Order: sequence, then structure tokens, then C-alpha cells
Amino acid sequence: MKKLLYLLLIIPFLTGATRYVASDGSGNYTTFAAANTAASAGDTIAAKCGLTYREQIIPINGTASAYTTYTSYGTGAKPLILGSKQENNLTDWTDLGSNIWSNNDTSFTVDVGNIIFNNESSCGVKKKTEAELLTQGDFWYDFTNDLIKIYSVGNPASVYTNIECALRQGIVKINYSHHIIIDGIDIRYGASNGIEGRSLNNITIKNCNLSFIGGGDQLEDHTVRFGNGINFWQGASDLLVEKCFFENVMDCAFTNQGDGNNYSVSNINYKNNIADKCKWMYEKFYTGTNITGNNIHVTHNTFTNAGSEWGSAQRWDTSISKFFVSQLDTAIYTNCTFKNNIMSGSDGVAIRTNAVADANDFDMDYNCYNVTTVGKIISTDYTTLADWQLATSQDAHSIAADPLLNSNYKPLNGSPCINAGEDVGVNTDYYGKSRVGTADIGAIEFRQGIETQGVKRGGVIFK
Repeated sequence: MKKLLYLLLIIPFLTGATRYVASDGSGNYTTFAAANTAASAGDTIAAKCGLTYREQIIPINGTASAYTTYTSYGTGAKPLILGSKQENNLTDWTDLGSNIWSNNDTSFTVDVGNIIFNNESSCGVKKKTEAELLTQGDFWYDFTNDLIKIYSVGNPASVYTNIECALRQGIVKINYSHHIIIDGIDIRYGASNGIEGRSLNNITIKNCNLSFIGGGDQLEDHTVRFGNGINFWQGASDLLVEKCFFENVMDCAFTNQGDGNNYSVSNINYKNNIADKCKWMYEKFYTGTNITGNNIHVTHNTFTNAGSEWGSAQRWDTSISKFFVSQLDTAIYTNCTFKNNIMSGSDGVAIRTNAVADANDFDMDYNCYNVTTVGKIISTDYTTLADWQLATSQDAHSIAADPLLNSNYKPLNGSPCINAGEDVGVNTDYYGKSRVGTADIGAIEFRQGIETQGVKRGGVIFK
């Protein structure tokens, strides 16, 4: 069986200093910003597990022989990096009358795209105008005065035990960055992208959690809300996203996209990731001219419940949910694959493209479809896998079946995904365990007797 040639990221031994960041004061630094000021290329900036950090992280570059690493240390849950401002005090809110409240402390300087209540038990509903604030939890961002206004029967801080106001800015920002590793952190509550950057090379993101991302007003004109888990913009090369867990992202779990002209996108691997309750899972989207994409691989991922995220019911657009999206894409692709992925549960379609040619940009095969509609090209739906295969000549060895996953995204005994994949050179799974024999479809390889083991989210095992 033919193997695909995959990018090998050769990461050197780390020889720089380790700088310990602990928001409780027990480390060398209390903030990432302070550690960055002292750090040099090749250093490791490690955040203490079990603690919460509220700041935007802007990593410093490494070199080809000395990557800069952002990771964790200690025991317990992964360090929690929040892109939100907490408004939990009664004095944080002013009563404007008629159940409308405004924040009373320091004005916000950027849009608030989401409000997460009571430790993720619910989210606010963002409205386009103040006049639409009619129901508990409705909110509106006043761009003129940089204020939140919210409908609440009673002071919001007395109604809710925790109020996290997600800010419209990337939580980890890696513009024009290179030779960086981001490993083992938990990123939440940002109204833009979780990790975002443009013009990147030699970036590895692994073992990270990204959840409750998105919701910001993209153009500040009340027309489109946005926010991806990981967003690679414009030119990009030698990027790896693996063993990450995405949940409740308003737009894509991960994406490479851009506008402009005359650049290339190459050597990007998204493998062994799990994404649940995101509007879209993977998107390629380029609208300029003379753009090329080469050696991009989306393999061994488990995608579930597209369109079940927190923001689906309150979107300002009518976009349907998808697992693979290629819309208005003008790039020319070579040696790109979408293989060994599970796509299960969606209120939309699995694959969405604007032309048959877009559907053939990537070699699609050995996937598992458990959806009502497999594909949509322009306005034509291809309900069955057979219809899709006939229209596109794709997915010759793919299956249309329930993958039989447990609540932790693991295949159960009897799953049709067991031994149904192709050997594409991904030799370990989401847990780093070896794939034995014929590869399984999805992020997690079946191993008899451990189907009930919990998936780690933020360092805590959920069963």
C-alpha cells in the first residue's frame, strides 16, 4: 500500500533557559509578558499547571537550532489561558432601568463577542442593536462608548456566579513568527481566534485545548461574527497541529486561509486532533491570485457534532455546518490529502465546495461519514456517499456508517472504523500510542479493554 510522504518537523534538543511563570507568585515570573521580556530564542516558558492566566500571549521567535517553547510544568490541569475579562462584582454593573445593565468599571477597549456564564453552563446571546435586548442574557456591545449592555432581571453579578466577557483579540498571537512550539496549554474565552498568526513558518501546536472561542463582530458593522480555534493566515510553511482538543468554537476548529496575492502555503499537517461542537471543522479559503498550496494533510482526526456549538443558534449569517469547507478558493493545490477522518453528526453537510474542481483539490479517501448529507457543491446536495463518489471521483474506500464511538470519542468494539484506514505514515494516535496493523479511521486507535478511559480536557479526565 502506498505511503504518503509527510513533513517531518525536526525539532532540536532544547538547550535554552527554562522560565517558570506562575500567576500565584511561586515562579520566576507572574505573567508571560514578563517572562518574554527576559527570554531569548530557544528558551522554554513554562506556566504552572492548575493556575489561571489572563493575558494575550505573544511568543518570541526561536531559531532553526533552538525552538522557543511555551508549555506547562507541575501537576494538575493544564494552565488555563483566558481571553476574557471577569465581571463578577455587584459594583461592576450599573442599572440603566427596564432590566438593562451596563458595565460600570473600566470601559472595554475591544468588542465583547461572547459572555460565558457560570463556568460554561450557558452563554449570552449577542444582539445587533440595543433595542433587541429583551431576554435574560441578551447583550449588545456599544462601540461608541466601549460598553457592554445586558438584559438581566437583577444585577448580573447576583444572577450569575461567574461572568466571563470574551474579548475580540487573539489569545495567542504569532504574527510573522517562526520556530515556536506551543505544547500543553488550555485556551478559552476569546471572541477572535484562539491561536492566530500570519506569514508563519516552523510552528508546532500540540496537546492543547481550545474551547468557547469566537463571537466577535468581525467588521464592527453588525453583519458577521467570527472566530476560529487555530487560524493560519496568508503565507505559511512547515506547520504542525496534533493531538489537540477543540470544543465549542463558533467557526473552524482549525484553518489555513487568506487574501492577497503571490504567496505559497506548504507543508501543513493537522493530525490526531479531536473537534466536537464546532460550526466547521477544517477550512481552506484563499481569495487572491497566484496562490499555491502544497503538501497539506488533514488526517486521522475525529470530528463530531458540527453545528452544536454555543454560537450556532445565534449566528448573524445563514451558513450551514460542515466538516470540510472550500469556498471561493482560488489557490492551486498539489499533493494535499483529507484521509482517515471521522465525520459524525451535523445539522448541515460533511463536505462543502463551490465547484467540483474544489472538491478535487485534496485527495479524499478512507473517511467515515455519519451524516445526512455527504456533500454540497454550489447548490447541489449529494445525500449519499455513492452520489458523492460519482460526482467527484473521491472517497473510493470511504464508508458511510455510524463510527460507534463512546462519549470520549473512542471506537467501541465492532466499530466499522477499526482497521478501515490507510497507512499514511501517522504511526501514533491522539494518546501517542502506536497504531498496530491496519490503521483505524479517526484520532484514537482501538485497543481492547480501554474503551471507557476518559479523554483529557485541560488535564482533567472526563469519563
